[in-house]
Amino acid sequence: MTDQPEAVQPAFPEVPAVPAEPPDDILYHHRVRYLDSLRNLWGHREIIYTLAERDFKGFGSFLSSEAIFFSGTSVEHGAAAIEAAWRPYFTSPTAPFSWVPDNVQVLPSGKLALSSGPVYIQGKEVSRYNSIWRLESANTWRVVFDKGEAVCSAKP
Repeated sequence: MTDQPEAVQPAFPEVPAVPAEPPDDILYHHRVRYLDSLRNLWGHREIIYTLAERDFKGFGSFLSSEAIFFSGTSVEHGAAAIEAAWRPYFTSPTAPFSWVPDNVQVLPSGKLALSSGPVYIQGKEVSRYNSIWRLESANTWRVVFDKGEAVCSAKP
């Protein structure tokens, strides 16, 4: 398991730059759209800080109105239900857990993405999350699905 001090904010990889003189082919143009989408999604990585900063309103701004969140045996449908289920996580002076993406993949269309990574409680990795993001308008990514799974402690 990986330990991460709670006070340390994660580092995010840099998105590659687009060449100054574009080649005249369709694959290049798909790559540019993909990189622009990836830049925009990384630009909205602030959702992971909303819990640490106790910013409930900010958290809600990242939810699609049609989002579905899985939590244990419960499933919440819609931003209002998710906000109601998550509100208790924002009431104490310190965040009960933290999470950070370690893998982000964006479709070549630039309209749908997956982010996944570890979830920590007191610096100990306890689970992994998977979030599906949708580009809902220009530069506005929102979560449409979120699901976590406990980390298996079995040794191979």
